[in-house]
Amino acid sequence: MPTIRFKYSKAYDNYWNSHYVGKDYPSSEIVKNYISVIESLWREDEKNILNEISQITDLKFKKSSITCYVVGRCTSFKNPLTLPVIVTNPTYFIDRLVHELIHILFTQEGNFDQARIGWKYIQTTFNKESTKTQVHIPLYAIHTHIYLKLFTHSRLHRDIKNRWHQKEFRRAWQIVQHVGHEKILDKFTSRF
Repeated sequence: MPTIRFKYSKAYDNYWNSHYVGKDYPSSEIVKNYISVIESLWREDEKNILNEISQITDLKFKKSSITCYVVGRCTSFKNPLTLPVIVTNPTYFIDRLVHELIHILFTQEGNFDQARIGWKYIQTTFNKESTKTQVHIPLYAIHTHIYLKLFTHSRLHRDIKNRWHQKEFRRAWQIVQHVGHEKILDKFTSRF
């Protein structure tokens, strides 16, 4: 399993600060202090989360270390893995990190090829949905499993609520809730 390395880059943070439209961009001191908070929180569950993701997908993380850049404000994304400070609730940062790590697992060398038939199942079964929705159906099924096994229903519902305003994410959550995360996982991973 990889170790997640949290990193602050002043130049990278300045880039986001210069492109952030709004006020209250966190200072570099706030970001650095935040990293120590979330790193401690992450380490409590890191091995359990990564093992569970890998075990239920039967996919392996290929790198021994993954760098996660933390900046004041941005949209979370996987390449390079970058997440913003979420001061109001550091557990939501952990949930966003898990989301991006599932994306990373799917796209690491060899994993997409191993899962190709599973992705074909998703594309065929949900062919009327957008690509973004299709990608997030198995991701949300996996994340639902993680929430229910390692965390709480309330964290799952918070994540759903926070994404509900975005049409394609909302649609993926609706499908996972309607079909059932276990059934989606079974149909998706049994084809690997």
